[in-house]
Amino acid sequence: MAEEQATLNALAFIYIGFAHSTDGELAPEEMKTLAAHIKEWQPEAELGEIGEVLQEAVALYQTTDPMDRAAAFRRHGEALKGNLDQNARLMVLADLEAISKADGEITQGEREFIATMKQILDVEEERTYGPDPLPDGPGVLALDQVSFVYRDDPAAVILGRGVRQEHLAVREGHALIDVSLRADPTAGTRVLAVVGATGSGKSTLALLAAGLVPPSSGTISLDGARLESLTAEALTADVALVLQQAFVMDATVRQNVTLGEDIDERTVRWALRVAQAEAFVDALPDGLDTELGERGGSLSGGQRQRIALARALARRPRLLILDDATSACDPSVELAILDGIRREMTESTLLLIAYRKSTISLADQVVFLDHGRVADVGPHEELRARSAGYRALVDAYDEAAISHSLLEASKPPPSDAPEEEPDPVTGAIEIHSAGRHRHEESVADEGECEPPTRTGGIPAVRTDQEAGR
Repeated sequence: MAEEQATLNALAFIYIGFAHSTDGELAPEEMKTLAAHIKEWQPEAELGEIGEVLQEAVALYQTTDPMDRAAAFRRHGEALKGNLDQNARLMVLADLEAISKADGEITQGEREFIATMKQILDVEEERTYGPDPLPDGPGVLALDQVSFVYRDDPAAVILGRGVRQEHLAVREGHALIDVSLRADPTAGTRVLAVVGATGSGKSTLALLAAGLVPPSSGTISLDGARLESLTAEALTADVALVLQQAFVMDATVRQNVTLGEDIDERTVRWALRVAQAEAFVDALPDGLDTELGERGGSLSGGQRQRIALARALARRPRLLILDDATSACDPSVELAILDGIRREMTESTLLLIAYRKSTISLADQVVFLDHGRVADVGPHEELRARSAGYRALVDAYDEAAISHSLLEASKPPPSDAPEEEPDPVTGAIEIHSAGRHRHEESVADEGECEPPTRTGGIPAVRTDQEAGR
C-alpha cells in the first residue's frame, strides 16, 4: 500500500509539473484529464482519490521554491524507478509526449521537462536526430541483433542523490536480447505480427521500431536508412505508432483527425472508413463537426480507438505500428479494420502487436517473442504446428477473449454510455472461427474507396494510448 501511494504521489507531482511547464494555469477539465491519465498507471485507485492527490501535488508544486523543484522531481522520479518497470516508465514518458502533441507542436518548456524526466528516470537523454532524409522505398523494416537494456540503481532509489559512487550497485534488466526481424513487402511480408506473453518485450519493440527510444545495441532501419540517422521531419512524416490508449481531444471529429493540418475532407472520410468509424461519425448530430467532449467522453472506448487510428491513417505513413490499438473493439470490427488496412494501405508496412488469434492469422509472418528473445518466426499455422509455447499462448489468448466476452455479455448496458453501432462485418464469425484471413470479406455498408494521395507531416511518434502496461 505504501509503495502504491508513493507511486501515485510521484505520478501526480510529475504530471502537475509537466502541465505547468508552459507557465499556464490548470483549468478543472485539465485536472480531470490528468487524473484519467494517471489512472492508466494506477488502475486500482479511484478517480476521486487521484483528484485529491493531484490537488495536493498542485499545492506542493506552488509552495516549493523554483530552485528546489528539480530536487523534488528527482525524488519523485527515483520513486518511480523503484516502483515501475522500464516499460512502464517508457510509457509514462510517451504519454507526456502524446499529451503535448495532441494540441500541435511541443513547446520549449514541455520539451525541456520531458528531456529532464528522461534523465531522471534513467530511460534516455534528450532525443537527437540525424541529417538524412528517408530514401524512397517499399517500407522495409529491419531489426538486426537489437537489444534493449535498462539499468536501475537500488541504492540511489532508497538513499537519494547523496549516495556515494562506491556504494552504487547497478542492476540491469534486458527487455530485448539480440532481436532480428524483417518486414519486407517485396518479399511477401507486409503485415508482421509480434506475439508474446506479458513482459516479453513487445511494447518495447514497438517503441524502438517507431524511433521513440534508441536500442542499446544493434540497428533498426527503414528502407535501408538507420532510424537514428534520419531527420525529425523524415521520421515523423513516415512512421506512426498507435497505442492502446486513444487520446481524443475536446474538439470536433474533423479536428481530432487533422490536428489542424491541411487534410481535405475526402481523405478524412477515407481514413474514417478504413478505421470503421465513418458510420458512427455520420450518425453523430453534426457529423464530422460534432464536438466530442473532454477526452472523447461522448464516445465508447472502441470508437475513441478508431478515431485515433483514423488520425494516423489520414497521413498514410510508410510504417504503421499498432500496439493493441483496437483492443476495445469487437473482434469482428477489429478484423474489418485490419482487413481494410491491408486492402487500402498498399504502400504501408504494418507492424502489429497482436493479442487475438483471429488477428494474428491476418499477418503474413509472426514473430514469437519469449523473455525478450525471438523464439520462432513463421506463418501462424506453421508456428502452431511446431511450437508448443506459441500454441499454448494463442490458445490462452482465445480463452481469455471468450471469458471476457461472456462476462461483458452478462452485464446490463450502462445507461449513460454511448452504444456501439451494429457489427458492420458480413461473415466475421466465420473468419474468426476459421482463424484465417479472407480477402473476399468486405464491410457490408462501407464499400471500397480510392486511396488518397499520401500526405506527410504526421506528428512525431503517434502515441495514442488507451491503457497503461
